[in-house]
Amino acid sequence: MDGSGDASVLRVGQADVAKFLCRNTYVKTENSVRTAGPPCFLGDSDDPADVFVRTVGLADVVVGRSHDNSEVIDKQNDENRDFISVILSDHQMQYTPSYIFMTTHTSTNVNITTSEALPEDHITKFNSSVTIPYTDFGTNGSSDVKAIRISSTENITAALGVQDITTLITTEKLGTSYILPNPYKDPRFEAYAAITVTAIHDNTTITISDWGETTFPDYTLNALETHVQEHHGSLPKTYSIQSSKPVAVFSGMYCMSDANCSNIIEQIPPFNQLDTVYIIPPNYNRFLTYILYLSKDNTTITSMNNDTIPITGGKRYDYIMLNEVVMVIRSADPILMTSYAVQYLPLGEHNPYWTVVPGVNQYLPRYKTVIQSGWNNNYIAIMIRKSAVGGMRLNKQSIDANTIRFEKNVFVEDLEYSVIIAEVAEGELTLDTIDGTPFGLMVYGSGEHGGYGFAGNVILR
Repeated sequence: MDGSGDASVLRVGQADVAKFLCRNTYVKTENSVRTAGPPCFLGDSDDPADVFVRTVGLADVVVGRSHDNSEVIDKQNDENRDFISVILSDHQMQYTPSYIFMTTHTSTNVNITTSEALPEDHITKFNSSVTIPYTDFGTNGSSDVKAIRISSTENITAALGVQDITTLITTEKLGTSYILPNPYKDPRFEAYAAITVTAIHDNTTITISDWGETTFPDYTLNALETHVQEHHGSLPKTYSIQSSKPVAVFSGMYCMSDANCSNIIEQIPPFNQLDTVYIIPPNYNRFLTYILYLSKDNTTITSMNNDTIPITGGKRYDYIMLNEVVMVIRSADPILMTSYAVQYLPLGEHNPYWTVVPGVNQYLPRYKTVIQSGWNNNYIAIMIRKSAVGGMRLNKQSIDANTIRFEKNVFVEDLEYSVIIAEVAEGELTLDTIDGTPFGLMVYGSGEHGGYGFAGNVILR
């Protein structure tokens, strides 16, 4: 089986457009059928000013995946009970106070601790969802970045909000090897990038390098101690982090002096949790989506016309996707895939947000999350097998057709997937499928003071 799709390439600021037709071929192995790579990619650029706009046709985008989701039962981690979250320094939170929110399917007790003694234990009991501002932890006014540990008696999901939102990764899935970029720096704002590393065990030795240019001195952290690696330059950076014991890693962009600026943050999954197959939905409320991805090692991406394109380990690849496009990307080796939502004007309501994109093998059959109050528009993007759309449930009901803002189908190997974007109200959201089919979830929105985005899950099931 093969597929085809039209694509256009436009260098920003130039009128010439080169069109090409993509073709795809498949490689059959003993247990699966795979494609050699993603659709319609040509070239790369490290210079933010020298970026290409690529629009990929939707009609027959086909790409391989590792196995059939129909054979997957609910394999959600049974130990989603322990998480690490950073507490930003006082100047990072001056315009956007931080908070955490948690959800559960059953009553649970949560204990929150820091590396410093709190005036009293912070124990929270809830049976559905709860949002807690960081002021409750008694750590505001600090010039340092700190960390908290969230320990629950039952399975929960947890997320950190600093205006932008990131899903927290259970400590059981944290690792010792990471690759990551810093987010795109919007030239309108005075901001800086920062990598935050937090230890979960004592005597953890950590090495950070920016892929051959600089290797910073090793340092050692004890449990819940945090190291921040700031970058105040204008050029993008990619980093490698190696540690002797598992650590939590966050990458972000933080405002310095502009109330119109928006903090951006993502917890980065470790290298051993990255996928090779991604369906990337558009951001409905934004004109453009930057796709930022990188690989730890040299690898290849193969276009649908069977052109194999080498990918250099540690090199950041930036592509731009218009808001009516869905992309399916396949790599020969695991890659970190992120989505950066962009709309330049007006300021404030259309400030950017950054999200780690879930891979197909990170999809789950059930999610529970919370849309925080104060946003003007909120959306969910669902990537699900087309045959399972009828069994999709949002708060125990089928998705109201009147709320659907975008719907397109793409092929992943020989399976057809639907990408559905629906507008949702604030409050609790429970999403599941009646037959246990896994699906991908991304949540995002905008308001008077910026935007947010986060994924339902970014670790392998």
